[in-house]
Amino acid sequence: MSAFRPQRWLFVCTANINRSPAAMAWADRLLSSRFVTAELDSAGSHGWDGSEAGAFTTDAMRELDFDLREHRSKPLSPTLLGWADYVVVMEEMHAQVALELDPSCEPKLRRLWAFQEGDADHVIDPHNQPLEDHREAVRVIGLAMKALIAQVFAERRAAREAQQ
Repeated sequence: MSAFRPQRWLFVCTANINRSPAAMAWADRLLSSRFVTAELDSAGSHGWDGSEAGAFTTDAMRELDFDLREHRSKPLSPTLLGWADYVVVMEEMHAQVALELDPSCEPKLRRLWAFQEGDADHVIDPHNQPLEDHREAVRVIGLAMKALIAQVFAERRAAREAQQ
């Protein structure tokens, strides 16, 4: 990643309508709060072009002052993986699809569930669940994104100090 351009973050879930749009919105807020300019995008490992964010996820995020109304889904592609500095996945299956499309993306992968409290092996997908499950999912995603971003900044700080 060049020091002369913004970080590029790609968020991946299955259909690109619930978890990855929520994670991208959280990243935007959290990075902006640190005065970090970043380029953000999201995609679905099994997604298609043009779907809106899920209605309950949109509602749950709106309650937290996020606006997902302009979100439109897109499928994961080698081009997107090549563009990204960080590829944040919600399930191991998403990581495997990314690696099949671009085996060189392994160092970019960040498994978001590793930043959740407890011993999770994926980020819960609230698809087809009630609004309350979407509220909990976006809350958990927000906390995990906060922890992930803190780790990324710690890694970057350590790398800079090692170069000095």
